[in-house]
Amino acid sequence: MSRKKKQTKSMEELLQEALVPKEEQPYDVPENWVWVRLLNGVVSCLDKFRKPVNARERELRKGDIPYYGATGQVGWIDDYLTNEELVLVGEDGAPFLDPIKPKAYRIEGKAWVNNHAHILKSSFGSVGNRFLTYYLNQFNYNGFVTGTTRLKLTQAKLKQIPFPLPPLPEQKRIVNRVESLLGKIDEAKQLIKEAQESFEQRRAAILARAFCGELTRTWREQNPDIEPADRLLERIREEKAQSETLKRGRKKSGDLSPIDPPYELPEGWTWVRLGEIAESTVYGTSTKTNDEANGIPVIRMGNIQYGEIDLTNLRYLPSDHPDIEKYQLEENDLLFNRTNSYELVGKTGIVRSQHAGKMTFASYLVRVRLYCKDLLAQYICYYINSVDGRNHLLSTVTQQVGQANINATKLLGLPVPLPPENELIHLNRLLQQVFKIEEESKSALTSFDFTILTQSILARAFRGELGTNDSSEENALELLKQTLAEQHGLAYEQTPKHTLLAAEQGELYKIT
Repeated sequence: MSRKKKQTKSMEELLQEALVPKEEQPYDVPENWVWVRLLNGVVSCLDKFRKPVNARERELRKGDIPYYGATGQVGWIDDYLTNEELVLVGEDGAPFLDPIKPKAYRIEGKAWVNNHAHILKSSFGSVGNRFLTYYLNQFNYNGFVTGTTRLKLTQAKLKQIPFPLPPLPEQKRIVNRVESLLGKIDEAKQLIKEAQESFEQRRAAILARAFCGELTRTWREQNPDIEPADRLLERIREEKAQSETLKRGRKKSGDLSPIDPPYELPEGWTWVRLGEIAESTVYGTSTKTNDEANGIPVIRMGNIQYGEIDLTNLRYLPSDHPDIEKYQLEENDLLFNRTNSYELVGKTGIVRSQHAGKMTFASYLVRVRLYCKDLLAQYICYYINSVDGRNHLLSTVTQQVGQANINATKLLGLPVPLPPENELIHLNRLLQQVFKIEEESKSALTSFDFTILTQSILARAFRGELGTNDSSEENALELLKQTLAEQHGLAYEQTPKHTLLAAEQGELYKIT
């Protein structure tokens, strides 16, 4: 028995399937745009060209062809199934309900796509593909995806997605405008990145000037009669002499070698080894920690950030653990990171009043407790984290199983430029004021959310609100009719004006 020949649909029937009724249109668009169903003429779905290949087989078929999944490239393979510009949108595994993260992306050239992404192609070439990608990345998928833990966008639901169709020249203008604006956002991001890098460079330059006396030169000229640093050092030595027997882990100053001055200091300053002004150094607890937040926080090397204690991602010890008393922290103790990567080893943070007595620290950190710590701690913290301080410490590094290590003995050998007490107080105050302004400026830059701006641009683009629309241009219904006629082998006829109005209102199917 012969198969019944499929009946060709009329243009009116095709338009009825393609156009979105007024009550289903998400929002108003310009009068010469029309709302259409995504896969009814303006976009083709090429899912027949996708095929999953498991990781084991791909390992045996390694090549130079990109292998794509729901949100991007996931590997390589030795053959291709497509070789053109296409748009991929996740079928499952994409962040559909996240208003910020992308759900669609474009690919070009030879490619292999697995079954976790739909393959789409605009009827309007590269401009259409770009227009489509931007639209799918700002579309609200609520009501179009199913599932709980792993959301899924079926081809049936994909077909029903409402799509705002402008005239083709307007599509080009929108794409150009969007890409121009997004390009400016990328430029702004780069400028902010450069500004953040300049903050670090400026901070390093300020510290360099501080520790050679340049930053306080004017202050010294205005205060010529201050006590020299040697007097401060004498008081520290007196305090050491009167203290109890040296505790374990503290190196005697007599064991410290003489200093070959790295550079010349201003009059009244002096070079000292850190060990000459350190009361004690203690390694932290090696007890295994847990994530039970009712315990006592244990500061680890990841919690030392930019000279401060960062309280994110904490681990804990039980509140009755004996190591808590043994490794207690006092205000103005320093925590020195003795083991880390080469780039991060040696970073140091200062214990503030809000941390004192409430936390302990892990074994990859060394607690450095100074004499006159209320005076010296902040200054020494600045110096250890400065370029000069770090360069000296890095010159003493030993490598152990891919990790860099600086032990307490080497730390205590660090040469430190010591200013007179009054100058040190002024210098600390000056640095704190400068860095506070720097941090506020840095925070203002990093707090700007470019993702919200991007979504705002895209939202306005698909409402025709970017100032690019030309209301005198031919209605997009004509573009839709021409496209449908070419796809279905129908004759194309210009649409009467009253039909255009009905199409704009989504009521073409009601016309008699």
